Amino acid sequence: MYDRVLFFTNSSDQSDPNNGDVLADYADTGRRLVIATFSWANQGGNTLGGRLMDDEISPLLVDGSSLYSNVTIGSTDGSAYWNGVNVINGFFHDNVRLSTGAELHGSWSD
Repeated sequence: MYDRVLFFTNSSDQSDPNNGDVLADYADTGRRLVIATFSWANQGGNTLGGRLMDDEISPLLVDGSSLYSNVTIGSTDGSAYWNGVNVINGFFHDNVRLSTGAELHGSWSD
């Protein structure tokens, strides 16, 4: 088994409904799981589902549609996550809300 996984979705080809269940099983092992862009896009085929979302294992949950626009980091909590980070620019981001118990460390300018 892998020590860490980065899951990135950018195609309806990755719409296997089992992805969210498999990723939840992996997260249950305590190993590092990073879920990236488009997983919360609310665009059908890209969007993760299954136990990862239903059981709120993902720290973010879909809360509307995609918000594609130029953004920068709008605010941070000043934690160590941001050490050495001066600027982040982005475009592809999604309207999300925090899962129960998740912590927000930074947010986009919009």
